[in-house]
Amino acid sequence: MRADKFLWSVRLFKTRKDATEACKDNKISIRNNAIKPGYQIKMDDVFLVKKGSLKNTFMVVGIPLSRVGAKLVSEYIQDITPMEDQEKNRLIITAKREDVYDGSGRPTKRDRRTLDKWNDGLHGLPPSRKKKK
Repeated sequence: MRADKFLWSVRLFKTRKDATEACKDNKISIRNNAIKPGYQIKMDDVFLVKKGSLKNTFMVVGIPLSRVGAKLVSEYIQDITPMEDQEKNRLIITAKREDVYDGSGRPTKRDRRTLDKWNDGLHGLPPSRKKKK
């Protein structure tokens, strides 16, 4: 099976185009050699997948006929990423999650109510919220 089709069918990439581009960008390698999208994947191949700063190593256990469900992925590939790389990946993912929301941006409805209460206590009601008599 072609490498791009295999990577897509075992759900390592969302689309086959993404898998093809990853191969073309030298982000997929087998035995330290970058592979092309048309490379024929065989049983017991060990390949490295680089997604951003994450690096994972997988071994081919089976060849699917078509795209498989998420629960069946373990029947076709086995994650053999070394423990050091797994720990680095966990740290990178954790750091990315912490950077997602830093308290800036549009406030939620709850945040706005809290701000309004705070503003009402210090400055009275804002001009747009003054009660009409």
